[in-house]
Amino acid sequence: MLKNEDLDAAVKAGVISAEQQAALRQRAGTAPPLDSETPRVTRGFNDVMLALGTALITLALISQWGTPGRAVAPAVYATFPVLWIISEILNVRRKAVLPGIIAVIGMALAAAYIGAWYGTQLGDASGEAGTIGGLVKVPVRTVMSGAGAVAMTNAIYYARFRLPFALLPLALGLGIAGVQAVILLFGWEQTAAIPHILGLIFGALLFAAAMWYDTSDPLRRTRNADCGFWLHLAAAPLVVHSLLSIFGGSALAKTGAGSGLTVALIAGMTIVALAIDRRALIVSSLSYLLAAVGYVVSTASQLLGGSAFASLIVLGVVVLVIGMGWHPARRLILSPFHGQGWLAKLPPVQA
Repeated sequence: MLKNEDLDAAVKAGVISAEQQAALRQRAGTAPPLDSETPRVTRGFNDVMLALGTALITLALISQWGTPGRAVAPAVYATFPVLWIISEILNVRRKAVLPGIIAVIGMALAAAYIGAWYGTQLGDASGEAGTIGGLVKVPVRTVMSGAGAVAMTNAIYYARFRLPFALLPLALGLGIAGVQAVILLFGWEQTAAIPHILGLIFGALLFAAAMWYDTSDPLRRTRNADCGFWLHLAAAPLVVHSLLSIFGGSALAKTGAGSGLTVALIAGMTIVALAIDRRALIVSSLSYLLAAVGYVVSTASQLLGGSAFASLIVLGVVVLVIGMGWHPARRLILSPFHGQGWLAKLPPVQA
């Protein structure tokens, strides 16, 4: 009797295609679930209870952090060993993923707090040209130190626990720290366009890393699929934000051309997402765009009758249409390439 390993080996050797492999699994009752994109987060409600307990302990620690002063409160430093021990018990011994996600979030917040504090102590007024999302003015050195601390913390955490979710804050922290380092090195005024270009390049690199994980496990049965999922979530908003900023930024968002660019971006991201079978790419992109549109609407109410309205309508229709016809649309997109070898590295097209 053929085993899953035999079918995987046959696909790698080119004996059968990925579509034929999926059909054989379907007949044998071993096909992957229809929604194979869902990351492994919980095995049941007991994991939810463990995550709730971890979250309560994390919130208790956060309540003792206090406000930034002349020194960092001891409770901030205590967050790391407490959540590390919890991860050793629940992630390693109990194989529970959801509590680990809570631990990653808590440790990332503590790392950002400590890194930003030390960055502020080392900074000066000359670095206060940078902003976060165009909303809050923060010294560049502060942002760089906080993001760098988050990246380093999650790199260590991932090296120990191999939790795919840790790649999300690791990637974002690394990207933000790198961009802020360039701003600090060359000066914000002289490099006003460079951060967005660097963000686009880094987002593309994240997408490439996500695709490396995806193509190594087209049937999405291993941890690599989860790694790809979280990296796609990190890559999509970086790419969308960078492209919007490069081609006009907030000024463009107030015009009809802004709505056109939004539609074009969503169309392009949709085609890519369908081809690689990653709804996460669309969800992450739309989440960023909705947040951006929400900010524009809240600060310029006159846009309710203009481009913001059109953008929201288009986004809503796109979400509904894609959600209802994902698999037929994917078949349509990939049908011209039927039989080509590179399709074996993508999830099989489902009937």
